[in-house]
Amino acid sequence: LSVAMLPMSQDFGWTDTTKGLVSAASTIGYMVALLPAGIAGSLADPVLVMGVGVAIWSAATLATPAAALSTPGLAPLLAARFVMGAAEAVCTPTIQTFASRYVPLADRAQVLA
Repeated sequence: LSVAMLPMSQDFGWTDTTKGLVSAASTIGYMVALLPAGIAGSLADPVLVMGVGVAIWSAATLATPAAALSTPGLAPLLAARFVMGAAEAVCTPTIQTFASRYVPLADRAQVLA
C-alpha cells in the first residue's frame, strides 16, 4: 500500500492523519498478534499455523482494494489492513519454531540467514 498511498490519498481526499491511520493499521495488527502467533506456532504444528496465517494474510490483501472503495468510510479498510498485519505476524515466530524442530542444529544458521 505504500506505493499506492499517494494516488489513493489524492483520489479519496485523505488527510495526513488518515494516511497515517491507514499505514499504521497493519503495524498495529502485527504488534497485537505477534505474541499470540508465537504461542500458537510453538504449541501447534508450525506448518499448519503458517498455512492458516498465509491464507488469512492473502485474503486480507485481496480484500484491501474492495475495502478501500467501500462506502461506510475507513473502517473496512482499516480492518482489512489490521487483519493483514495480524496474519503476517505468524511468519517470524513460526519460522523460528519450524527451524528449531525440523532443521539440524548445524544447518540452522544457513536456514535462518
